Amino acid sequence: MNNKDHYEFLRSLPYTRKPCREDDVFDHITLKHYSDAIQLMLSRLPVIDIKHFTTQDVNGDDIIDFFMDGFEQYHNVDGAGRFIYAPQFWLTENHGAWYIINNEGYNYARYVVRLRGFNKSNLETTLHCVPV
Repeated sequence: MNNKDHYEFLRSLPYTRKPCREDDVFDHITLKHYSDAIQLMLSRLPVIDIKHFTTQDVNGDDIIDFFMDGFEQYHNVDGAGRFIYAPQFWLTENHGAWYIINNEGYNYARYVVRLRGFNKSNLETTLHCVPV
């Protein structure tokens, strides 16, 4: 697979659009249903700390808010002077639950899908010799 194929694969995932809370992410993919090359590509996506999307509720408990400006420090400026937040695809993890984020150039997690059966460190170790 080449970079264009990876991009098309990532864009075609069944994302939940504009989820606010973690419970709003209804869609998921199961890693074992994909080739080693796809699994390795996913393991190489940049990881953003879930703290970028963490706020506190009225009781002071941490909650996930994917609408937060989590990508604010990752912006570029396009030719028209608009901010573009890149890269577009990210991983994040909360208590063992992994998510793929497609920010579509925005500063928040515009599209999110849960990634079941994912363990980043195990994949990188076992799949390191697979050509991508």
